[in-house]
Amino acid sequence: MAPKAAPHWKIRIKQGTPRGGLNELEQTNFHQLVDLQTGEVRRTWTENYEASLATDGSGWTDVVHTGIKSVELSEDGASVIVTLHDGPVAHLAIADL
Repeated sequence: MAPKAAPHWKIRIKQGTPRGGLNELEQTNFHQLVDLQTGEVRRTWTENYEASLATDGSGWTDVVHTGIKSVELSEDGASVIVTLHDGPVAHLAIADL
């Protein structure tokens, strides 16, 4: 049996800096497809998060997620599986990105 090839790609998630007023939270996170051999970012998808602090102090309310929910590599490492917060899923060949 031949040894398994080293992975060529990885998904890196970079969390943006939280911002907003005293009772608000806004944050953009970046899901990046990274070439492990060159360190190059091949593609970036964004995820946005917004929330307001409840007036009774019980935590965050009116939470809204938009954009990408997750980006995962396929088992064979040749494509990515992109899931949006509103449900649709796309399988994208890395060669086409």
